[in-house]
Amino acid sequence: MWLGNFTCALPTFDLETYCQQFAKFKATLAYLVPPIVLMLVASDILRKYDFSALECMVVAAAPLKKALQQRIKAVFPQTKIVQGYGLSECSPSVLMQHETDEQYVGTCGRLLSTTEARLVEPVSGKDVDIGKEGELWVRGPQTMMGYIGDEAATRDTFVGEWLRTGDVMMRDENDNFWVTDRLKEMIKYKGLQIAPSELEDLLVQHPLVIDAAVCALYSHEQASEVPLAYVSLAEPHHKKTMEDIKGILEEINTWMDGRVAGYKKLRGGVYHLQTLPKNPSGKILRRELPAKKKEGRLGVL
Repeated sequence: MWLGNFTCALPTFDLETYCQQFAKFKATLAYLVPPIVLMLVASDILRKYDFSALECMVVAAAPLKKALQQRIKAVFPQTKIVQGYGLSECSPSVLMQHETDEQYVGTCGRLLSTTEARLVEPVSGKDVDIGKEGELWVRGPQTMMGYIGDEAATRDTFVGEWLRTGDVMMRDENDNFWVTDRLKEMIKYKGLQIAPSELEDLLVQHPLVIDAAVCALYSHEQASEVPLAYVSLAEPHHKKTMEDIKGILEEINTWMDGRVAGYKKLRGGVYHLQTLPKNPSGKILRRELPAKKKEGRLGVL
């Protein structure tokens, strides 16, 4: 709008209305969040409308799993599919993938102009090498001054001029950044770190899984955290009997065992949860997942 582009805003989101308006105005650019991308991939509604004018789709607010990005590209082969990264404390953008870098599937892009970043090892506070994981620290003109009325939170968030994002990332030799996970959500299995998002990316590659969430579960038997998975199943499999679903979950767990290192196996089990807890932008609320297990509403391996 600031540049004078025509913008169509809807009072509420409805997939049919969204697709109608998209075709009517021959939209060339779309800013989306992963839950809407998932709807577009899974629904037959969009096939009734003409999206041929769509040149670029920018996905942000939550990580877009690599498998889902490939699926949306198959549905929109003529459209550039790219990602961005930001946070409210940075007003909100930090990274953006350029359309010419579309071949780097899964990256959230490069630094915006005038923005600086470091990837820091959380324990030692030292910068990590290219290809290594570290917490993203940023500084630039878009960085906030602090949290109003909360000096303690401000002190915890800043190290000098650097804002600690709490997100773990990796940078490649082309200066593309890749989100690994939230620092607080990394699973520590017997001293080894496991990124939930890595396991989630693998799970959604299974033909019967449309969405997945992984979190830590403490095992008293092993005196360690172990990864636990929750999956949403493709239709019509989620409507089958509990016994059939249990068989599917066992098969998914076995399938995963053959694709991960030994310490990354889903030792906490695989559970069926058709609607995963997420915020409106699509970020998985992992802290709510163990509570659902305790409520006994899931198919248990």
